[in-house]
Amino acid sequence: AERGRLPRALTAGAAATVVLVLAAATHLQARHWRDSEALFRRAAAAVEGNAWAHENLGHVLLQQGRLQAAAQELRTALALAPDSWRGHLLLIDALTRLGLHEEALYGIERARRLRPEAALLDYYRAGLLVACGRRAEAVPALQRVLQSRPGQVHADPRLAQEALFESRMLLGRTLLDLGRPGEAVAPFAAA
Repeated sequence: AERGRLPRALTAGAAATVVLVLAAATHLQARHWRDSEALFRRAAAAVEGNAWAHENLGHVLLQQGRLQAAAQELRTALALAPDSWRGHLLLIDALTRLGLHEEALYGIERARRLRPEAALLDYYRAGLLVACGRRAEAVPALQRVLQSRPGQVHADPRLAQEALFESRMLLGRTLLDLGRPGEAVAPFAAA
């Protein structure tokens, strides 16, 4: 063999060892990437103050129906990044589904500071006010939703149309509940 060159068998063995070590490391890392929850938990643990990881973990937990855990992760995310529009919407969803309507209403007011023109917030607010028995307060919020363009209610045109339909129906029912049947006719007719 030439001086300074390794024998082929030794080179092949070293290369095989490197490949095995890298394969093992990849296998270990892949366990963390197997599912979204594990990935975001690891990201949240690995980097202190990682609002993105907490927000995404909250979203995953929300999708799984683990509402308490989702709300906690989303509260953490918003403590770290209070201007996250998506974080506010996800927390409002979690709180609403938990039946924490007053806290969800507070979340809407915080989100409104970020996007005062967002009719989606009026849509959520109206539903929560009705759920809290505050029907009279829901009427102006529903009227604002119905005066909005669909794109102001939701970016997805189908979801915007659904929200507008639901707002008309809710406004009609709310007006009936408030003893104002004459005013309830127009929203029902428009639905």
